[in-house]
Amino acid sequence: RQFWPSKMATGRADSESSAADDGEQQELASRVLQIQSKRVYVDVKQNKRGRFMKISEVAPNGVRGKVNLPMSSVGEFRDYLEEFASHSEQIVDGSQPGEGGTWKSAYMQRENKRFFLDLKENERGRFLRISQSVSFGPRSQVAIPASGIRELIAAVIDLFTHFGPEDLGESRDLRIDGKKFYFDVGSNERGIYLRISEVQARYRTNITIPQSGWQSFRDTLNEYIEQLPFSGPVPEAEGEGMEEMAGES
Repeated sequence: RQFWPSKMATGRADSESSAADDGEQQELASRVLQIQSKRVYVDVKQNKRGRFMKISEVAPNGVRGKVNLPMSSVGEFRDYLEEFASHSEQIVDGSQPGEGGTWKSAYMQRENKRFFLDLKENERGRFLRISQSVSFGPRSQVAIPASGIRELIAAVIDLFTHFGPEDLGESRDLRIDGKKFYFDVGSNERGIYLRISEVQARYRTNITIPQSGWQSFRDTLNEYIEQLPFSGPVPEAEGEGMEEMAGES
């Protein structure tokens, strides 16, 4: 893992005084990915409204792009990245994308920001376009070559594990019979909740359990464990995933 404090992080010329849209910023950590001919930066920053994750790119021609994700949306974003990576890996050679060169699309919204994910293909290859729009503002975007989506996922998980909210429990992920499950603790105006997500190549689903129901949920699961015979190895946690999820309780 490579983390750099604010002054060493990138030396990027887009000087964070473009804080016009985010206020006074402090950079907490950064990862730099070299994906084909692009440099992609994944940063955790903080301003008066809290922490957020910034994903930016610098193309060989100097063109820059960026999206800023509130920490409350990073868990859902990670799930989508997993889904898009799996979908891309399962595309059979010779298959053709749909209209506009699009293989798959998704959409998420947090506060006044909307995020669009599109797995597309053109003459240069397959890529994931991540774009962000705000009310009464221009859309900004980054394009990640499909071969680098897994690298981006690893960087997002690493940074979110280290710099996500500190007052909520650590998140976990499990792989069971080819399925991947994430357990994430988050909070919103209604309180603390646990979100359990299942991510596969062609779909993503989740349930959200308010903190007031955790004990009942655990007791019900324990009843099934005690009543039904079990066979097979016990699945192990793959690592400490991330914290704080999209506020959906």
